[in-house]
Amino acid sequence: MSSSKFCDKILVIDGGVMKDFTTHDTLMMNQESLYYKLFTTQAKNYMH
Repeated sequence: MSSSKFCDKILVIDGGVMKDFTTHDTLMMNQESLYYKLFTTQAKNYMH
């Protein structure tokens, strides 16, 4: 998911329903969003 930071816009689909379609920075502002949870969960694997 780290490469998604470089996309113009990101489409988030959950259960076949479009949840978001915006930039990485905007998605990361909402700590309750699916994208935020997925991104930070994966990022933990790279932190020391």
